[in-house]
Amino acid sequence: MKKLTHLFAFLIIFATLVSAFSNAVPNFDKESIELSDLSNGLRTSKVNSQFKITNLDSTNVNIALSGLVLSNANGEFLAIELNGVNAQLGNFDANGQKSVDFFIDLSNNPTYGKYNGTIIATDSKSEQTLLPISLDISRNTQFDVKAITKKIVKGKTNTIEFEFISQSNYDTQVEINFNNLLKTSSFFPLDVEKKIILLNKSEVKNLSFEVFISNDLVSGLYKYDLNVDQSEFNFNKNYQISNIEVREKIQELTIIPNEIQINISGLESEFDFNFTVKNTGESNLENIGLDISSFDSFIEYSNFETNFALNELENKTFNIHASSSRPIDIDLLGEIKLSFNGKVIEADIKPIQRKMLRIDRVKVIVNDKSDRIRNSGERYSKDIKPGQDFSVEIKVCNDYDSNSDINIEDIAISAIIKDIDDGSDLDDDEKSDFTLSEDECEVRSVKFDKDHIPYDAEDKTFNMFINIEGRDDLDYFQEDNFTVKLKVDRKNHDLLFKKFLVTPTVVQNCFDNKAISLSALIFNIGDNDENGHVRFYSEQFNFESIKDFDIDYKNDNEFSAFTNFNFPNSASIGQYKFFAEVYRDNYIVDYKELDISLNDCSNNIQTDQDLYEKNLKLLNELNGVENNNDDFISEYKKLLLENQNINLDNDLQDNLNKSEQKKQTILLIIAIGVVLMLIFGLILLVYI
Repeated sequence: MKKLTHLFAFLIIFATLVSAFSNAVPNFDKESIELSDLSNGLRTSKVNSQFKITNLDSTNVNIALSGLVLSNANGEFLAIELNGVNAQLGNFDANGQKSVDFFIDLSNNPTYGKYNGTIIATDSKSEQTLLPISLDISRNTQFDVKAITKKIVKGKTNTIEFEFISQSNYDTQVEINFNNLLKTSSFFPLDVEKKIILLNKSEVKNLSFEVFISNDLVSGLYKYDLNVDQSEFNFNKNYQISNIEVREKIQELTIIPNEIQINISGLESEFDFNFTVKNTGESNLENIGLDISSFDSFIEYSNFETNFALNELENKTFNIHASSSRPIDIDLLGEIKLSFNGKVIEADIKPIQRKMLRIDRVKVIVNDKSDRIRNSGERYSKDIKPGQDFSVEIKVCNDYDSNSDINIEDIAISAIIKDIDDGSDLDDDEKSDFTLSEDECEVRSVKFDKDHIPYDAEDKTFNMFINIEGRDDLDYFQEDNFTVKLKVDRKNHDLLFKKFLVTPTVVQNCFDNKAISLSALIFNIGDNDENGHVRFYSEQFNFESIKDFDIDYKNDNEFSAFTNFNFPNSASIGQYKFFAEVYRDNYIVDYKELDISLNDCSNNIQTDQDLYEKNLKLLNELNGVENNNDDFISEYKKLLLENQNINLDNDLQDNLNKSEQKKQTILLIIAIGVVLMLIFGLILLVYI
């Protein structure tokens, strides 16, 4: 009996455990699932979502889930498809939680709203439990609203604007209602009807209302509620709009322009000007007073209204005629004064002296080729190379008419080319004043501190600024400005053959010394080092001399070549050509030629002093080649005056000795003649 009792107890415990195990089923930890990625009411075939399932039992369990169908109150069905992997949950720990992915079939375009159903949970004994699930399909109907109009004016109809910003992926219909505006104890209604608007997805829409605000309303800051109702989706929300300012009307007038400027010549006895008065306030204005006063009694104004009215935003233009009893020579003619409702608005009347000193045109000369620039800001028509000769002529005019008898005096011209000389400016180096009579023009040259474009000028466009200024007989300051653009074309490889000189240019055939010196000055105006040579030659004498060079492109960017030639005694009287050619990589870059005269002393007698002075003149010309060319000058002097048998001092002394002998001979002849005349005179006296 005891054994049967024990067996019965065991069976009860076993049955209890089996029953407990069989009832160890999981439950949802998810009340509802909301979908919000539907577009324009059209559904895609499947929408992905997720829920969580929890084992509420303390015992591990193996479980699998299977799909199901949900339905709404109208009997419409919605199918759920569980993810194949997650549907087989396998071993489920006690009190554990797992996530399950599922898909909803929306191909039949279901109605918005709540759907209910169950998911089937099957354990390892094939026992099934229905787990409840609810799912709500709805639109995302969120949007934002803010006020655009921040100020409301009393005593007039105001336009109040709002901006509605849709934050939804779907179109939605919205009903807009306004509650009262509140300010502590006072309030006023926005007397507008409700409005229904359609907001497209992600749309921003402005909405305006016309509202009359009474003058009785207390000024200050107000706030109000804006109610949005979407009854189709059971959505209703209030949006609070704060800090709407209610204030008095602004009364304001504006004179346009705020400073009246009259363009005069200083001589006129009559002139006209105009200005506009605009009502820039928020109310109509009556009895606006207008007064135009003069700071000097010789100015008189006429033909204007002294009292007028302007509605809100209205304007009125006044054309004023003025006269003066003498030339206008003051800086402030008078003022305009508007008076209304105790307020005063003023504007000054000032004369602007007409420009009577004018730059008519600018002539730019580059290597003897010129271009006339008639409009400021224009560009010289050709590209300029570094080192090219450069000069400027300016035509300046006095535009006072011929009957005015007004001169412009102390006219000064200044010119500058910005940053062209290795980052520095190129300025004019001569300042001279001049006078122009009425209706007179004069062309003036501008002398820069260099007579050429600097050798280091970059490849870019530079601005040449020209200014002229003077003062007329009425003591008005006169000025004009002009700008010319200069394009410097600097190449990668470029050489400039700047000078070819032969000294002397005239050789006397009767002299024992008939030597000449030839020189060439070359600049590297490119952006690379250059190798080459200079070839001096004369085909008439079968003469040739070659000088090699290697010129840097930055610092030592110049080269001076020298050679000498002695006319043979067999050379005939006449002119002879000498040439200099510059080569880079055995290709000729440039050449120059000069004529040398071999003269007969009997036909063209020149003293050695004349030749010496001519050579010195040439040397002075060389001194202007380049300010830093001292080595070139000194070497040339050395060759000219010392080397290669060129010694004008010795030649000069020889010829002076010959001249002294000739002079002594002449004096001896004269003395003999005087003695003979005295003897002849004594003989006559004796016999008479």
